[in-house]
Amino acid sequence: CAPVALWRGGAEPVGTFDRGLADGGWSPDGEVLALYARIVDEDDEDEDEGEEDEDEGGADGANGEEPKLASVLMTMNANFEVLAEVRVERSVIGAGNDDEAAVSLCWRPDGSALAVSSLEDSEDISSTPLRRIRTYSRTDLSLLSTGRSEDGSGKEVPNLLPSPGVSWSGGSCSHLLAAVQRKGKRANSPRQVVFFEPNGLRHREFKLRPSSKGEGWTRENVTGLTWDNHGGGAGNDEGGTLAVTFLCEKDGDDGEGAKKVMEGRVQLWRRSNYHWYLKREMRYPGAEVSLVRFEEGGQRFRNVTIALRPLCGGGTASSAPDVAAGALEYREYALLWDASTVASHTGVAATIDGSNVNFTPLGKALVPPPLSASSLELECPANAAAPAPPPKAPSVDGIKIEWVAHLADGTLAFLGNPGSASGGEAGTSAAVTSMGVPGFEPPRLVATVDLAAVLEDGKLFDPTALRDLAVIDVRAKEADDAVEVRLVGVEA
Repeated sequence: CAPVALWRGGAEPVGTFDRGLADGGWSPDGEVLALYARIVDEDDEDEDEGEEDEDEGGADGANGEEPKLASVLMTMNANFEVLAEVRVERSVIGAGNDDEAAVSLCWRPDGSALAVSSLEDSEDISSTPLRRIRTYSRTDLSLLSTGRSEDGSGKEVPNLLPSPGVSWSGGSCSHLLAAVQRKGKRANSPRQVVFFEPNGLRHREFKLRPSSKGEGWTRENVTGLTWDNHGGGAGNDEGGTLAVTFLCEKDGDDGEGAKKVMEGRVQLWRRSNYHWYLKREMRYPGAEVSLVRFEEGGQRFRNVTIALRPLCGGGTASSAPDVAAGALEYREYALLWDASTVASHTGVAATIDGSNVNFTPLGKALVPPPLSASSLELECPANAAAPAPPPKAPSVDGIKIEWVAHLADGTLAFLGNPGSASGGEAGTSAAVTSMGVPGFEPPRLVATVDLAAVLEDGKLFDPTALRDLAVIDVRAKEADDAVEVRLVGVEA
C-alpha cells in the first residue's frame, strides 16, 4: 500500500507500506494524516541478524519463515513527514480481509484527538482476543483513554463489533464515541449502539431493533455510524442525530437456487430526554448504502447526502437505483427537526419511536416523555403519523379512524377503533400497552393498505418516499359498508 498525493489531476506516490495499511484518515482541518500500518517487527529482525541463515531461499524471515509483524499508529503532516509514531502492543493482525481483525480510526470533530478500534490479545494468554477502543492525542499520540465499563469495576467492554467501527460526535452530543456491541456471545444475539465518554467510560446505549419476522430478513448487518456534527439552527444542536446504516439480506421467492434479495437502509435516531428515538427509516431495495453525510443546509435545515451502490441481488421496488453496475447514485434530502404543531381534534398527541407510535391525551393526563399514556406497536417502523378530522357521517359498525401512519415499507396503517365489523382481529394484530388513563381509549390498528400493491398496475410515485402526510376527510359509506379516507402527501 502507498499513500498517493494528487497534484493537478495527477498522482504521485509519497511512501510505501510493504505490509499494508489497516486504516487512515485526515484530521478535520486537513493538516494531519493518521495511518494505522503493519510493519516488520524490528525486534524480530534484530534477533534474525544474530543468527546465521544457512538457507537462502529468498524468504523474508529467518529459516524461510515469514517475519513477525507489528502494528503502528503514526501521524504525518501535509508534506507527508512523520510527526509522531507509536507501536500498538498486542494488536491482532488478520490474514487478508479478516473482518474480525479489522481496524477503525476516526478523528474527534475538533481535531484534538483520534480514536482507534482494534482487536488485541489479552494479557492472559488463555483468554480470547478482545476489541478495544483507545483514544490518542493529536500532538504526540500519547494515550488518553481506553474503553472501560462505567460501573467503577474497571472491566473492559466485551463483544464490541468490528463493523461499523467507531464514530465521534461533536459538542452537540457531549463528544460521545459510538460503537456497536453484541449483547451476548452468540452471533445472532441482539445488538446495541453503545457510547463512550472522552475519558473512556462506557455510558448509555440504545438497542437496535430488528425487522419483524414477517419480513423474512435473515441478516441485518450494521455497516455505518454517522453523526450530525453541525451545530446551530432551530434546535438541530440540542439533542444529537445519529444515522445507522444497514445491509439486509434474505432468500429470494423464486424457489431453490434463487438469488439473494438485498436491501440497504438508513435509520435516523434522535436523542431527547436521554432517550433515543428512531424517527425515520429509509429503505433502498437492490442497493447498498456506501455513504451518509450531513451538511449545512441553511438556518433551519440539514442536507443529508446518501450514496447508493447497486447490488447483484435485490429489489424490484422503484427505489432501487437505476444506474450502471458499479456506479453510485447520490440522493440529497433536506432534514428539519422542529416541534410538531399538529394536534388531533381529540387533544391526543402522538410520538414516533420506530415501530411504536406513542399516544398521550393532553386533556386527561400529562405524561412526561419518553413515557406515554399508550403505545401501539406496528409491524414496521413508522415515518409519519397524521391525525384524522372528525368523520362527516356516523361510523359504520363502530369503526373510527383517528390516525393514519405511513410506514417505512410504503404501507399506510389506519389507527383508531376497529369496531365490530372486524371482529377485533385487526385491532389485536398490533400490540397495545396502556397506562389506563380514565376516559381514554388507546388507538388500535384498524386496517393496513399496501400502496405498492395498489399502485402496481399504474405506478405514479414511490410509496416509501411519502412525507408531509395530511388527512383531509373521513367518510362513512353505509351503502358499501366501508369507511373512506382521503389524504394527501408529498413524494420526497
